[in-house]
Amino acid sequence: MAGRALVREVSSSFQDALRHDMSGLAPDPELARAQHGAYCKALQSLGLEVRVLPPLDSHPDACFVEDRLIVGWGRALLTRSLVESRRGEAPTLAAAVQGRLGLTVMARGGLDGGDVIRLGDTLLVGLSERTDDAGVAELERWVADLGVTVVPIPLESGLHL
Repeated sequence: MAGRALVREVSSSFQDALRHDMSGLAPDPELARAQHGAYCKALQSLGLEVRVLPPLDSHPDACFVEDRLIVGWGRALLTRSLVESRRGEAPTLAAAVQGRLGLTVMARGGLDGGDVIRLGDTLLVGLSERTDDAGVAELERWVADLGVTVVPIPLESGLHL
């Protein structure tokens, strides 16, 4: 196996997921499940071992595990969401990686994995409604011993970097 991927099934409450969409239409859970299945197959076709967590119906956005968990360099950072409705996702993700990777849990600030892009030893981090300066500082501490550069990028609009 080339590596592993951790995913979570789409919840039955996905129509209540957070979004920046001017259409006013709720997300379609059935379409999301089909797209999620295709995503998992694509990961498997790359040789990844895909571990699928069960849905968290009380957390419509929980299928986006990459927002809450940043993994790299043999370690994992469990991020702290600035969005109250997403904070309940963290314990199940901590349990999923515990014992497999070194796990750090953010104590302050807000950081969303959707705002982080890795380019080699550089992390671009969007300062958004989901990621603040304190969250960027936590990320900098997490990679300080690795020689990784963290570059904050202020965002004026949009959900993520």
